[in-house]
Amino acid sequence: MFMHKSKKGFTIVELVIVIAVIAILAAVLIPTFSNLVKKANMSADQQAVRQMNTVLATYVDGSVKNVADAVAALDKENIDLDNYKALTKDHFFYFVVDAKGTPKVIYADKTGKIIAPADVELSANAQWMSLSGMVPMSDDYTVNNGAVTVDNGAELAHLMEQVKNNKETVKTVTLSGNVDLQGAAVDFGTVTDNVTITGAAGTVLSGLRADDNTYAPTTGEFAGDKYGYGLFGNIEKDAVVTIENITISGLSVGNSLVNHGSGANTTGLIAGYVKGKLIMNNVTIDNCDVNGYQKVGGLVGQLLGTVELNKVKVTNTTVNGYTEVAKIAGIIGDKGNLTATDCDFAGITVNGLNKDSVKKSDITSSEQTIVGLDSNTYNLAGPDIFGSATNDWAWYWTGNYFDVTVPAGTFEGTHYMSTTSKNVINGVPAN
Repeated sequence: MFMHKSKKGFTIVELVIVIAVIAILAAVLIPTFSNLVKKANMSADQQAVRQMNTVLATYVDGSVKNVADAVAALDKENIDLDNYKALTKDHFFYFVVDAKGTPKVIYADKTGKIIAPADVELSANAQWMSLSGMVPMSDDYTVNNGAVTVDNGAELAHLMEQVKNNKETVKTVTLSGNVDLQGAAVDFGTVTDNVTITGAAGTVLSGLRADDNTYAPTTGEFAGDKYGYGLFGNIEKDAVVTIENITISGLSVGNSLVNHGSGANTTGLIAGYVKGKLIMNNVTIDNCDVNGYQKVGGLVGQLLGTVELNKVKVTNTTVNGYTEVAKIAGIIGDKGNLTATDCDFAGITVNGLNKDSVKKSDITSSEQTIVGLDSNTYNLAGPDIFGSATNDWAWYWTGNYFDVTVPAGTFEGTHYMSTTSKNVINGVPAN
């Protein structure tokens, strides 16, 4: 007879003891592992800061003045800043200019505590600009019947994201004090209703970095091109946006995360497209930069509606683009109307990046021709075809494409592209 021996299993008591031991070990070891991972991430982040500052230290000629310049400089050394988001949670990389005027990258936590470099010295008004476009956000505000008051950048950045994604509707945004976005890559998106941004004496809106496009067609001739960069991506027909009684400082608008020639179009500090109406009263714009490809303006990329400017002053601001580049509006068409009263735009510098030219014989009868020029070769980005001279206030496109109603106030250096209009209208800004 064969005997069958049964296998002895674990008792319930033994299983409970094993589980308890595992739980104790996990409670002891998991925090340790988490701390090790955090330390490793912080070490990697600090190494990234050292690497970036080593690159920026080679630019002693003063050419790196803002975050767009820094991105371009680092890109030359194959440092892709879009992949340089801090590995440690709630930590961020910021571009700054230190107290000695030296461009730097700093590493800080969500409270603003600088972790690296340890010896950096910043002035009290130093502008921090997030390299990744990510910043701390806060929903500690209340919208009552479309009205909201915000007094810091974390709240405004969150509000702009909510509005852009149609999760919040606002009619009046009142800014109080210094509202610093610290380089947040945000904007209000496409506006289809009336919105007012207002402040009081001493109100400053600073640190916007509008890098994300608001409109990119997926089909047709312009599929893949990016359109509509600015504080407001697009102001649609029948919408009225009013900005009043504020200073706008340290804005970097356009495709600063990528090469200027990548296809970012209709770019301006305030709006990419204006199909409705933009009203600006008592506004100062200082130390800003606009970077785009085509239809690039200091205030508006493409104006198809109305812009009314009153007591607007722009200083220390740079506009970079390839074609249709101008101080105020990249291009005006389709009955666009631009008027200005008691304004000063002398502080805007326009840089045309396109150095190509076209022969007169290459311009076909179906294309726009240039009146008043006898040369056989036209500059694509000079005062010939596409505006980029430093005195270009705006460009009008007439003839085959748009039927433009020229406003009563004509600006010096305004260009007209058509078979019937003069290329350059000389004079002084008329109120």
